[in-house]
Amino acid sequence: MSFAKHFPATTWVFRTLTGRWARRVYLASLLILICLPIWTRFRTAYLALKFHAVLAGLEQVKVDQTSEAELVKLVPYLKRRPSYRFKSGSIETWYGVEFSNEYDRPAVWVNRFLFKVEQQDYQRAISAARVLGTWFLSFAAGVMVRDGKVALVTYGINSWGGYPRSIGQTVWVRSGHGEWLPYRHDFRVPSHDDQNLRFRIERGPGFREEGSGMQVMRVHWAPDAPPELISHLYRVDLSCAWSLHGCIDAQQIAPLLWQDGERIETAMRRRLAGSEPCPDSILADRIRYLPDIDVLLLEVAGSQPKDGKSKGEISREDGTFYQVLEGVRGENHYPARLRLESRPNAAWSGWELMQGVIVQANPRPPHQQAGDRALFFAKPAFESCQLVSATPSALRAVRGAPAAPKLHEDEIPMWIQ
Repeated sequence: MSFAKHFPATTWVFRTLTGRWARRVYLASLLILICLPIWTRFRTAYLALKFHAVLAGLEQVKVDQTSEAELVKLVPYLKRRPSYRFKSGSIETWYGVEFSNEYDRPAVWVNRFLFKVEQQDYQRAISAARVLGTWFLSFAAGVMVRDGKVALVTYGINSWGGYPRSIGQTVWVRSGHGEWLPYRHDFRVPSHDDQNLRFRIERGPGFREEGSGMQVMRVHWAPDAPPELISHLYRVDLSCAWSLHGCIDAQQIAPLLWQDGERIETAMRRRLAGSEPCPDSILADRIRYLPDIDVLLLEVAGSQPKDGKSKGEISREDGTFYQVLEGVRGENHYPARLRLESRPNAAWSGWELMQGVIVQANPRPPHQQAGDRALFFAKPAFESCQLVSATPSALRAVRGAPAAPKLHEDEIPMWIQ
């Protein structure tokens, strides 16, 4: 009995699926699955090597020292943008470069197919794109030149996409002389930033994948930061760009910077738990790197006693009243009399302007008697050491430190806050 005679349809399907043209399609598909990841990884590796050359050049650039002519010689691939002349006569010119696989055709075609999925399958699409080597990856750097000298250096490594690009940066590094908001708006200074205002590292979970464990990092450094820390800015590991799983988080891309962040946070915790949680060096650095800082000199005027204590006996739990003596730095538009409330469990130090109340969180203010003086860092909002004893050394540190320059490139974008 002939199988083909009795089951012609099945026979036709079998011959079609195993015929010469079918085998060619299978072979071509297999070659595509093999060659596409290889090609995309070679392409990404080539872009990463070019960006390493850019970083090697940026490492030799000195902010406020390197000239525009030296910059062009030191850093390859930079493209000059039109200059802008300000009313003051200052001339600024931006140089920039970006290497990205965003518009590579194979990556675009594959990703269009992968991401036409439901939200619950998004993670699988991400994993598939990384295996195929088609996941978005971008390396970008920029240098601003003012009046012939380098004034700002920045770069970002983006493995998540997003607009504007700075939102999706996995690693974002930027130089600056200080930070401020327009119209003297307030902003928060966490304790780990306060630990080293010359080299601030912010680490946190990524916003694109909840529960994925992806970590991002933002570094803001001053030109006078320790040279060893500055050198770590350019020691990134881009081998993940052509690995099977791709570049996932900042710890993988910039391990030295990540370790620096851990050391800064460890030092911060030790300082706050130690006998001198608010040293003079911390207070002086606030003046040097925060242009819009307001510091008031206060004197203890009395307290609102609790538990039947006499007025002369002031404890940490009391609502202590302070008289404002003078504005040591910045502006003094605060009430003449302020009341301190110690709230050890408060999430953040701050002050309630309308009620004239200072809210102190961690560490708590020192034990003070009527007539004692204190320094109140009214602005910005410091997570710790907002109110400290006005010792002679602390006053010298605050009065003697040079004020931070207020440069427009150091303005914090409002959407970051």
